[in-house]
Amino acid sequence: MPEATSNLPSALVYIHGFLSSPKSFKAQQFEAYLARKRPEIRYIIPSFSNLPSEARQSLDAEISELKKQYKVGLVGSSLGGFYASYLAETFDLKAAVVNPAVQPYDVADRYPDIIENPYTHQRFRADEQFIADLKAMERQPTPSRYLLLSQTEDETLDYRKGVKWYEGCEQIVEQGGDHAFQGFERYLTKIIQFLDL
Repeated sequence: MPEATSNLPSALVYIHGFLSSPKSFKAQQFEAYLARKRPEIRYIIPSFSNLPSEARQSLDAEISELKKQYKVGLVGSSLGGFYASYLAETFDLKAAVVNPAVQPYDVADRYPDIIENPYTHQRFRADEQFIADLKAMERQPTPSRYLLLSQTEDETLDYRKGVKWYEGCEQIVEQGGDHAFQGFERYLTKIIQFLDL
């Protein structure tokens, strides 16, 4: 029998993108918004490894613990959207995905032999194991779980892949913009409503 969540307090987990950190601009926008508008919602921006296997392990542990005490909603940007989809399917959650990475293993060859996260200075390789670990996290989306926010001038990812992958999901696709998703703050209330927090 599904666990009752209606009486639990709410928690929002923001999952940042590739080579980013909890200091990402959108993560900080959401933090400021919740402090003003919905201070009762617990807000978590996990810090996790650039390596998919380690990221998966720490995010699994984080969400598993949170679900014991909170009704959890997810927001993920770029590669964080890919991770949020994995977590939504694994833990029966709803997620808003912002310019999400779809099949991110297909772009691993864009990166140099040694990659360094500019925030954490962790150095790593997008090698065969890295790609295999990403593929192991891929989950077919359940349409009712997702809100897709996408802008067509995303210079990093092909927005059309996201629109196709999340077909049947609620979608907001804007002309123009960029990978950072310009005007993200316009949709924070909408995201909270969609996640039912």
